Parts: sequence; C-alpha cells; structure tokens
Amino acid sequence: MNQITKTLFVLIIPALSFAQKPPIKFGDVPIEDLKMTRYEKDSSAAALVLADYGESTIEYDQSEDRFVLRFERVQRIKILTKDGLRYANFSIPLYHDGSSDEKIGSLKAYTYNLENGKIVETKMKNDGVFREKSDANLDITKITLPNVKEGSIVEISYKVNSDFLFNFQD
Repeated sequence: MNQITKTLFVLIIPALSFAQKPPIKFGDVPIEDLKMTRYEKDSSAAALVLADYGESTIEYDQSEDRFVLRFERVQRIKILTKDGLRYANFSIPLYHDGSSDEKIGSLKAYTYNLENGKIVETKMKNDGVFREKSDANLDITKITLPNVKEGSIVEISYKVNSDFLFNFQD
C-alpha cells in the first residue's frame, strides 16, 4: 500500500465513523444499582444487563507497517436471583490463523456487593481465567468472577488487539 493511500485511509475512516459516548465509567457503580432486588419491567428476570458497551477502531501500526483492529468492551450485569449466577461467567472468542492471533489486553473484572451499607469490591484473580480451544481457528477465553451471589453486580472490561480487520466483535 503506497504512502498516499495509507494517509488517506487514516484520515478518512475516523471522519466517517461516529462513536457514541460510553454509558458508564468502569468501577463507578451506583449504590442504587446494588440496592435493586428486582427489575420492575420484568419481575421474573434472573439478571439485568446494566451496560454493554463496545468500540472498535482501526489503527495504523507504523512499527509493523500495517493496520490493526482494536476492540474495547465494558459489561456490567446485576445478578437478581440464583438462576442469574451463570451471568457471572464471560466468554471472549479469539481468532487465530497461522502465526497471527488476537490477544486480550487490559483485562479487569470485579464483583460488587453491598455489605453493611457499603460497597465491597472483589477483584478477579488469574485463576478465574481459562483458555479453551474451540476449533482450528477459534479459542475461547472464559472468565469466572469470584464472590458472586444474589444482589451482586459483576463488571468486566477488556481490549482485544487483532491483525484480522474482517473480524469485528459484536
């Protein structure tokens, strides 16, 4: 790819994409959300997705002389019942082909509980992260959060760096 094409691509793509403002700030959990015991619009809900925000960007990596796809995601879920405990488990698909593979970075995950009127946060430890081979080109990183119970809020934030520009995450 010649230098003029690269420059035009880098300048035009950001102008054409319209990003939305993140709906939450990681780690800033309102106490009202922790006090919630049921969701009024669906009283039978086992869990409630409070936020699920992702953003993909394509950036030019000068050191590698190529474009890379960067995906950032933040999810926050309120666990309402015992049936909702399964929502404290997350799966992140990672594509690979030959010597290239997608990588997770900046992984943070917490469980928040309300104890004696105060917010208590429990950080995920490394033993809560597992990687499974799904098929020839796909691995799944599985994450299990600690200290989850009815009334907890679980939150996860991560980045995926990818050489595969076609592989936009949902």
